Amino acid sequence: MKTLDEVIKAIGCCDDGEYDSDCENCSYAGIRFCCRERKEDALHYLKEYREGKKLYDDIQDYHRKIKEKIETPWHDNPPLTWEELKEMVGKPIWIDSESCPGCWEIIERYRDDSFWKECIETNDSILRFKDQFGDTWNAYRKEKHE
Repeated sequence: MKTLDEVIKAIGCCDDGEYDSDCENCSYAGIRFCCRERKEDALHYLKEYREGKKLYDDIQDYHRKIKEKIETPWHDNPPLTWEELKEMVGKPIWIDSESCPGCWEIIERYRDDSFWKECIETNDSILRFKDQFGDTWNAYRKEKHE
């Protein structure tokens, strides 16, 4: 079998098996059934290329899927509802507010009493429902990227 470069050179030289002056430069020169051998070799390399391309496409698809998971689009990270926040004790949330550009906090507990009214206590703050939840502050499951 000829090398890939030899096959490419031969295909460039050959004119469908008819002898011409380029045949002397062909890597298959002097072979009795040069066209058949050239086609068999070309087919071999095309099959190798197909397998390599499939592997490359699979790797590209894998990388795309990982990138999608890492770079969460904003529409896939909606603000949490107050009901969802009440159920997330012990879990981290991303807080985005007018006073803070964004940070992670962990919900320590939900409270509803006469002094605080409804609020979420985190490791770093007290987030009150009546303090314009949804207007001046929001909480998210994932970090907000702008």
